[in-house]
Amino acid sequence: MIRRGAGRRAGALGALLVAIAVQVTAGCGGGGGRAKGPSAIGESSSSVKGASDGSTTSPAGAGGRQASVHTGICAADAAATGGDTAAARRAFEDAHQGLHEVADAASKTDRAASARLLEAKEKVEADLASSSTATATLRSDLDALLPALRAAAAATGHPMPDSCG
Repeated sequence: MIRRGAGRRAGALGALLVAIAVQVTAGCGGGGGRAKGPSAIGESSSSVKGASDGSTTSPAGAGGRQASVHTGICAADAAATGGDTAAARRAFEDAHQGLHEVADAASKTDRAASARLLEAKEKVEADLASSSTATATLRSDLDALLPALRAAAAATGHPMPDSCG
């Protein structure tokens, strides 16, 4: 027996989830050097998608992409540590699309890890979008992004190194 109002609550919850997904996707904004299509980490479209049915590449390919994303975020963190915000921005932008790919893959097995990755990514994006963000804040947010990235990657079966070194 379905209680009166249960369908309405379920519909409202579904609408809320769609609104959140749209907001997260829109939160990436105007591209700012971000590659459109495959990935900002130098991959061809054939390495991201397989056949015309939209299937993805093998797990080894996914692990390689994820390792490149990790390397890019580590480079952004190192640049921020050195006070070079412009280099941190470039490294982050190069890894940006890959962060979305990791989050998307993780959402299939661990939605919470995927959400934490997207939230951490958005903080770094906000830091880089603001001209008044202190380098220490950027560094702190990049430091928080790394474990979120590692957890999401682990959820996909492709763990990353525990450190950037």
